[in-house]
Amino acid sequence: AWWLARPEGPGVLIGMKGLEYEQILWQSPVNYVRRSRGLGPKTSTVKRKQKDGTVKVVTVQNGRYHYGVDMTAPKGTDVHAVADGVVKFTGRNGAFGNLIIVDHGGQYMSIYGNNETLLKRIGDIVKPGDQIATAGNSGGQEESGLYFELRHQGAAFDPAGWIKF
Repeated sequence: AWWLARPEGPGVLIGMKGLEYEQILWQSPVNYVRRSRGLGPKTSTVKRKQKDGTVKVVTVQNGRYHYGVDMTAPKGTDVHAVADGVVKFTGRNGAFGNLIIVDHGGQYMSIYGNNETLLKRIGDIVKPGDQIATAGNSGGQEESGLYFELRHQGAAFDPAGWIKF
């Protein structure tokens, strides 16, 4: 078998007979109420009065770039691993609150923040669907839920193209 890397997403393991054993990362990590924010700069739409008296609607950036997806969910909702992996970090981390990072191999990582409780330790092996935490608001967000981020080679990418939300 050999590994075929794909720059646009997860790679694939191909067997000697040409069969693909693809593990697509990728199921939603939490049963959420809504996705409240995705990747990109934090923006607001504002009305600005022009010198000629007309009003123009513009979008302005008013915060730092957001590298993940916020999913609102009731406090205590189960948070699940999205794919096979090994827990690389678990603990408190600034604005992420209670955080778990899972290494999926192939330089892919998933990041789960804002948790109420953490249920795994560094070195634990996880499978897709394993409960790893419970949703909360430990990162200081107003609503409880999960902050979820995917990274490949250290760069964040939009999970919306890979996850069945």
